[in-house]
Amino acid sequence: YISTSSVYGDFQTELVNETHPLEPKDIYGATKLAADRLTLSYYKTYGLPASIVRTTSVYGSGDLENRAAKIFVENALLGKEIMLEGGGAQKRSFSYVKDVARGISLMFASKLNGEVVHIAGDKDYTIRELADVIAQHIPNTRFVDAPARQVDVNRGRLDISKAKRLLGYVPEYPLQKGMHDYIGWMAGEEIVKMDNKII
Repeated sequence: YISTSSVYGDFQTELVNETHPLEPKDIYGATKLAADRLTLSYYKTYGLPASIVRTTSVYGSGDLENRAAKIFVENALLGKEIMLEGGGAQKRSFSYVKDVARGISLMFASKLNGEVVHIAGDKDYTIRELADVIAQHIPNTRFVDAPARQVDVNRGRLDISKAKRLLGYVPEYPLQKGMHDYIGWMAGEEIVKMDNKII
């Protein structure tokens, strides 16, 4: 089951491992946690082969979800301002989709059962640092500070040492490299050319 760091709610430490308390703050995190717990319950009750992959802030080619990376890149390409809610101080472990896909493949191949494993990037960045990386690739990118969201989560970095130990997982796409590929993909998509109208 593909779960999420949102099941943790506010990170209690800068580096969070798989045993961190599960206290989601929003509907998304709560529903993901419910499915997360159900999956492991089927394993424990019936022996159904199952494990959990928790990832976070996934971005990359093919991603059309309205997450920060997609919104920021799209706005920069269209000449619109990037809104930095709360000044962009929030931290995220941005995870490139190719790293995540490879980590999931390693999980399948391992045949591990009843395990929870983090698959993510190996460094955390602020939202403002994400915007700065985008600006390095797209000239004339403009930022504007905005009020923080009513419900936001204090996050840091997911500890991926368990995935390294059990799966041999090592992310290959730091933010600069991943954003270079993602921006190239977004620049060629009709979704950008149509000014936010999905076709």
